[in-house]
Amino acid sequence: MRKFILFLVIAVALYGLWLGHRLYFRDGDPDIVATFTIPEGATFAKVQEDIIAKGILPERDGWLLKWYAKSHGIDTKLAIGEVKVVIGASASKIAQAIANQPRATKKLTIIEGWNLHDLKKYLEEQGVRDADDLFDYTGVPGRDYREERGQPSKFLSGNFTTLKHKPWYVSMEGYLFPDTYEVYGDANVEEVLAKMLARMDFFIDKGAVELFQFNDMSVHEGLTMASIIEREVRGQDDRRKVVDLLLRRRAINWALQTDSTVNYITGGDSPSISLKDTKIDSPYNTYKYPGLPLGPISMPSQSALQAVANPWGNAYNYFLTDKEGVVHYAETLAGHNENKRKYLLD
Repeated sequence: MRKFILFLVIAVALYGLWLGHRLYFRDGDPDIVATFTIPEGATFAKVQEDIIAKGILPERDGWLLKWYAKSHGIDTKLAIGEVKVVIGASASKIAQAIANQPRATKKLTIIEGWNLHDLKKYLEEQGVRDADDLFDYTGVPGRDYREERGQPSKFLSGNFTTLKHKPWYVSMEGYLFPDTYEVYGDANVEEVLAKMLARMDFFIDKGAVELFQFNDMSVHEGLTMASIIEREVRGQDDRRKVVDLLLRRRAINWALQTDSTVNYITGGDSPSISLKDTKIDSPYNTYKYPGLPLGPISMPSQSALQAVANPWGNAYNYFLTDKEGVVHYAETLAGHNENKRKYLLD
């Protein structure tokens, strides 16, 4: 009798170890990982059925998975979307893999006045997935697709109102709102773009569109003007004055002559461009061609958008921004040339 009891105790202990191994300790082969998708509204029973059908968990361990998931509340907190599970892992490890785990997040700070080249470099540095594909979504900055072959090869999912105002032949330059965004740690570039486009939609509402129209601008032209103002002047009062000045130049078919548009072509950042640069043949060269350039040259801030929507009437015909960012105005060309001598050449 004692031998039988001893045998029974040993058998129960061995079974407990075996059960514990199946429930908690079995690692499976970390090099063999199954990927499957848990759809919205999926039941635990259906997910368990799929796990067994795919050979991820032996059928005999189905009850262990069900017990562990129920006892830990996992059966009602399934992850939604793509999950990765090690084939042959213990029931508890599989249950944890399909549970809705809090996803790590990170913040991305997109600076006002950046262009798409700056954005691409920054997103690559921040490890955003597929950041090197940015131009496949946005188009190549500075390119006129009417003259050059190609088009963006990838398309965003989502309905963005402001984006509908973009001419097909230019990039998304100027249509992405600069701000600080919180994204998942594994976010891809499309998810970042969607957030930036949605934020721009918030600012370009019906009222903004009407104000652009009141000042004889389409949404695309309004964004283009705002992108120039973003790069040309800093203070809000100055921005409103310069918008009025540029609108008056545009109305009489003067060349806008803004250095920022030429810097966009060359990649420079000079407050006083060279005479040679003013001769560059480009639809973004506002020294060579009157009116607004082909499209925006940077990401305009809320301040720049507000300045374009509400310009401040004045009598100045010329302006320049010195190396410290101070704006100097003149009513005459002689006064402007004197300002250049004093603030840019000395």
